[in-house]
Order: sequence, then C-alpha cells, then structure tokens
Amino acid sequence: FGAVDKSKMNSNFVFVDVVSEHYWEINVNAIYIGNKRLNVCDVLRYETGRCGVAIDSGTSLYAGPTRLIKVIKDELGIESSCDNFKELLTMRIELYVNKSYMNNKEKMLYEIVLKPEDYVINGGRIKNEIEEMEMNGNEMEENVIMNNRKSECLPAFMNVDVPPPRGPLFIFGEYFMKKFYIVFDKD
Repeated sequence: FGAVDKSKMNSNFVFVDVVSEHYWEINVNAIYIGNKRLNVCDVLRYETGRCGVAIDSGTSLYAGPTRLIKVIKDELGIESSCDNFKELLTMRIELYVNKSYMNNKEKMLYEIVLKPEDYVINGGRIKNEIEEMEMNGNEMEENVIMNNRKSECLPAFMNVDVPPPRGPLFIFGEYFMKKFYIVFDKD
C-alpha cells in the first residue's frame, strides 16, 4: 500500500479513467472470446450508457449480470471434465486507455488478454499438470489423470446482479487482480 514495487511488474502501466465514483469502475469497449466479439457490452451500453467494469478486491471471481455471464460461459465452453482445457480460447477485453498518466485527452485502444489459466478456477495448476505430462511424453497418463481428477474445471465467473442506478455492471475481482498489477489513484 502506498508505493509501487516495479520488481513485481512484467510491463509498464496503462492508465484508465474511472467512470463512476460509486466504484473503481472503468469503461470497456468490447469483450471477445477468440476472435468473436460478444454483444455483452452492447447490451450494457444500451441499458446504462457504458460497459462498466468495477475493479474490486472484495469479489473473488469475474462477476456480472446473470444473463451476460451466461453468454460468456456458453461461448467459452469450459467442460467440467477439463477434456477441452488445451483448446480453450483467449478472452480479450478491449478498452481505451490514456496515452500517459498526465495526458487523459489522447486515448489509444488497448487489449487485456486472459488465457484459460486466467479464467478457469485452478487453471494455472491444471495447465502445469498438462504441460508436465506432455514434456514426459505421457499421453496415456494424461488421459488417466484428466479422467481421475479430484477437482473439476470450473469457470471463474459468478452471477451478481447489481440493480440500477449503480448497475448493471461487471465486476473483475481477485482472479483479475492476481494477473494484473493494479494501482488506484484517488485524484
């Protein structure tokens, strides 16, 4: 708290304006699964004037309106057996960011990329297990382990229906914040 530890960063910051004082809420342009643009932001923009995403450490997963989370989960197609983990697509979040910290007049398009290990509960562990088996050339072992897995592949998404006037909106919680170094600037 109160300082930035650059040794924990893999890249430089991008700067995003907060669009609502009720939450640390940013405005997203679009959400893609693979190359397919989903209509979820268009629906929110129609209803609220923006595709709002609150960044919230008090929420564990990715959350949003029930009907829109269903669209995302259906499009991702995560099989609870984990059989399709290696074939899962990236999820891309497109937004406009400020050219620099001091320049919020010039915007540029930016994409946040989430890999399957970033949106499947325990996805990092599952990915590591699969990679370890492949390195050892154990195709048969992979099938046995995947079929006897104690945990399932579960999407890291949950339904949260924030009512108007503060919602509906998406909430990106701890799963998002463990991937991206987030700094809030009160000013």
